[in-house]
Amino acid sequence: MTDQEINSAIEQALGFKMVEFRAGYTCAPGEKFEGTGRKFCSDLNAIHEEVEKLTPPQKLVFGEILNEIVGAFFDDYYTGWGGNEGSFAESMTKLVQATARQRAEALLRTLNK
Repeated sequence: MTDQEINSAIEQALGFKMVEFRAGYTCAPGEKFEGTGRKFCSDLNAIHEEVEKLTPPQKLVFGEILNEIVGAFFDDYYTGWGGNEGSFAESMTKLVQATARQRAEALLRTLNK
């Protein structure tokens, strides 16, 4: 998906109305698009605001999906090692340095579950 498609899909998943997606937003006659126009794929603050609104179970799902997207492995969390892919610190670094786009993809997949 393109960044614009992800941004639009997140807004739809959040309950904003949009009838059709093309180069911009097209609404049905008489309807007003209620989206915010935020650029989730490039704005870490916008993603953070929406992740903070997730329920605790949704936050767990978001975390699991983000781990998968960035390639972080926490198979043996309690011993401090992240499986065969490297140390706990390396996995945590991948997670902390996740881009806005990676977080947007994780948020969209979380909202669509």
